[in-house]
Order: sequence, then C-alpha cells, then structure tokens
Amino acid sequence: ATCNGFDGPLQEDIPGPGSLSNVQTLSLEDCAEQCYTTPKCLSFEFSPSARDSDAIHNCQLNAAASPRQQVTYLDFRLYLRNRRARRGGGGGAPMAAQPAVCPPCPACLRPDPGVVPEGGCDIEKIRLGYDVRFEPKSQEVRGLLGSHYPTYDQIYKLVVNKDYDAQDNMFSHFESVNPYNMSNNMQFPFSNLRVDHLDSLYKMLGKNPQLIVEVGSFHGHSAILQAQYLKQRGLDNVPLVCIDPWTGDLGMLLFRNDWDKKLTPGELFDGRSTSYWQFMANVKHRIDNGEIFSKTVLPIVTTSIVAARFFFATQITPDMVYLDSAHEFDETFTELTLYFHALAPGGIVFGDDFTWEAVSHDVKKFAAKNGLEIHHLDGVTWAIQKPMV
Repeated sequence: ATCNGFDGPLQEDIPGPGSLSNVQTLSLEDCAEQCYTTPKCLSFEFSPSARDSDAIHNCQLNAAASPRQQVTYLDFRLYLRNRRARRGGGGGAPMAAQPAVCPPCPACLRPDPGVVPEGGCDIEKIRLGYDVRFEPKSQEVRGLLGSHYPTYDQIYKLVVNKDYDAQDNMFSHFESVNPYNMSNNMQFPFSNLRVDHLDSLYKMLGKNPQLIVEVGSFHGHSAILQAQYLKQRGLDNVPLVCIDPWTGDLGMLLFRNDWDKKLTPGELFDGRSTSYWQFMANVKHRIDNGEIFSKTVLPIVTTSIVAARFFFATQITPDMVYLDSAHEFDETFTELTLYFHALAPGGIVFGDDFTWEAVSHDVKKFAAKNGLEIHHLDGVTWAIQKPMV
C-alpha cells in the first residue's frame, strides 16, 4: 500500500533497527503517522507479519534515508518521506497541512448506530507506543527485568524505588502512614466479578497466569477476590498489578454529598478522595489475616493510559487484564486498544458493566474492528481473548 507523504514501498533496507524507534503498531497507517509526526524521521520500514514478541517490531523509524541496501529484511518495506512532506526541504519537520494516510480509514465504526451521543464520530484510532525520548531508559529497564513476566520484587523495585522487604514494605508500615485513619471497610457494594467468572477465564486461558493487571481498583473488591483466588490455587508467584489514580470518576464529582455522607462516609476529605488509603487498608487486612499472599497485590497510582505506555516501554506482557475503570464513550475503547496491545499472545482482557451503554458500545466496536469474539460470562462481565499469532 502507498502512503501519502512518503515514497514507497521500496524493496530496500536501511541496515539495523530503527535509529529513532523500534515499536509495534496496529497498522501501516499507524507506523506512517508515527514517522510523519516525528520531526527527525526521514524514513520508516514496516512489516505486516512482525509480532510484538519479536526483537524487531513491525515499525522501524529512521533519522536517515540512507545508506540503503538493495535487499529486504524479511517482509519489511521501506518508505521515504518525500519532499512535499518536508518544510522548505530541510530539517525533516512535517507540514501540519498534510497528514500521512495509507490507506484512509473509514470515518467511524458503529456496531450500534444511534448509540453515540450527538456531536460526531467515535474515536477511531489510538496511537500505540511511547515518546522516543524514553527509549534509552526503557532499554535499560528491559535489560534489568530480563523477561516479559517480571517478578513481584522486580515490579515493586520499579514502582517504589526500593527493594521489597518482608518487614518494611508499603503494606507493613501502612498504619504509620495512614493519614485518614482508614480501617478495613467493604461497604462500597459494586463489584460484579465472581469466582465462577475466574474459573471460566482460567479455563479459557488454558494455563495459570504469570502476571495479572487490574485497571480500576477503587476499594479493592475485585483485586481482593482475584488475590484470594490465587491463594486458593497456591499461586504465590503471580503479581496482581492494580492501576488506578484513586481520584474518582464523573459520578463522584457530581454526587459529592452521596459519596461523602451516604455511600461511603469518609470517602472525601477536603474535596479529595480517600479511596487509595481505603484500598490499602482493605488489602492489608487480608494480608494480615492470611487470606491473600503478601506478595500478590501491587498498586501503581497512575492513570490507565500512562500505565499502558509503561507496559509498552518495559515490554511487560500480562496474561490477564481486568478493565473496570472507564465508563464513558471512547474511554473503554481507548483502554481496550492499549491493554489488548500489551497482552501476551493468548491473553485475555475482561471487564465489568457490559450493561452500561457506553461500555457495551465500545467493547462491540473494538471486537468488530479487530474481528474478535466477545465472550459473555453473564449479562455484565465480558471477555476477549488475544489470538496466539
């Protein structure tokens, strides 16, 4: 396929991996756009068959257009930024008026016509990868990890910036850094994940997971359930990484009095959610009671998008990802796109609240766009499995 803004495809090769970036993208179009929006990128090489697990990913961005060899590396094809795509013929800076398109995508994809609120088309494409400035540090971290499945201790060191110690860790000294005096409290009732769901998911996976990610943990109901399930199966070496900024959602901002006085008294303090400390108190209580292993749950306080790009940069590949965070139109689609890309081959992304209009719309859209099957564990919990190839 040809790309506006680029000459090619050429059956030639610029030796070595991309000098600017070696990334995995969803399509030729995505790779072209990454090159086009990177001022120093003068060429890129794309392979339709290279996989995320390969050392050489499917999109190679180069800061030069030469030297070129008159041979190809596997099925990679070379594309050169043409003169019309350069500003005044120098510097390689892109012209804002001419986006790279190869080939154009449909305006939008709506499995449920009429569901999208008035105001235009759905979000159609999510950029994968991360800023090339972080690549040297990313390579350093990947070298330290040495695996797509790092241990709990390794992830803990990355996140906390100190070694895990059984007597001195984020849970063992929680009571001394508990500013709101939180104690175990599971009053918040909304968690639809059940043990029979996990039975079905582990059977679908066909093996025990080596790494699990949860996106949206709040007070820890689903995280604790998954950690208890791991304990029952004797899996003491499976990290469960919990991603959440613990700041609340739109509903928490709109229904301030309900959250502060009715649903979970003490949830707000000076306008700030105390949900992170409630999560920590609830998890610590289960650790102290022996209900879960001490080295299973590991919170990372950040947004879902930042965490996804952290997994891209470190090449950490979870076997299972539970999505229970975004519930607005396009948010679930964005998270699905990012975390499906992060999944190991054969891995499963599953989520809550399929009965929510925006969630079901985005899950259906993602499945239709990628030719994937939605597995319904009940009317609320859904799952999509990543192909092995």
